[in-house]
Amino acid sequence: MQISTMITNIDTFDANIFSKNEIGIEIQTFPQHILDSDISSLVEKWKKKLINYKGLISIHGSSFDLNPGSTDMKVLDVTRLRYMQSIELANILKASHVIFHSQVNPLISVRKIRDLKLNNQINFWIDLIDREVPRDINILIENEYDDTYEDIKRIFDGVNRKNFGICLDIGHVIAYSKFSLEDWISNLGNRIKYIHLHWNNGTSDDHHKPTEEELIILRHLLNKYEINPIVTMEYGVKNISEEVIRLRKYVF
Repeated sequence: MQISTMITNIDTFDANIFSKNEIGIEIQTFPQHILDSDISSLVEKWKKKLINYKGLISIHGSSFDLNPGSTDMKVLDVTRLRYMQSIELANILKASHVIFHSQVNPLISVRKIRDLKLNNQINFWIDLIDREVPRDINILIENEYDDTYEDIKRIFDGVNRKNFGICLDIGHVIAYSKFSLEDWISNLGNRIKYIHLHWNNGTSDDHHKPTEEELIILRHLLNKYEINPIVTMEYGVKNISEEVIRLRKYVF
């Protein structure tokens, strides 16, 4: 399994340290509210930082207020614009993965409406991937407020493209889902290509650092269901080298 970590501040990334520890990065420095401004200096700074870096590069794409399952063409236009801006950044920075939230609304209880939005989202992704996404970039959809694995599983199976996968966010499962982490992993199986690793107490998405016991739980589930995803630390880390050693001891 490949270890990765989020980068929310470009100044915390040192290519030498990350290369020495053989860990990847998930760039989270391009929130959508800056995408209509001049971000060229930030892009150039990242390009320089990544010159001697050979590890895995991922990007967290735009997520807020977007809806690939909408029936409103204007909403779809904005969603597509923001997603393409993230994908274009991935192409420029030679990132192999872009993560987007599933945008599933668990409060929609009318089956007909839920099915309509899921089918719309499947068609959205098929069109975007086939027409716009470079083949060497993998699109991953991440569970956020999803109360069940069934919807994201249906989207994955409906899109059915080699460069389309699922990012399982463990903290979101614990905070928002009515199903257990094992339910999610056992039912999604090798559809899970990527994991956001963080923990909480089940009531709030606090992005806590997992304990040793929680890491052992994760290792047991990954081994039991024979999946081998990229695992990205989505919690604060003071000493990246020490944390990588801890993860490799208890998970890998």
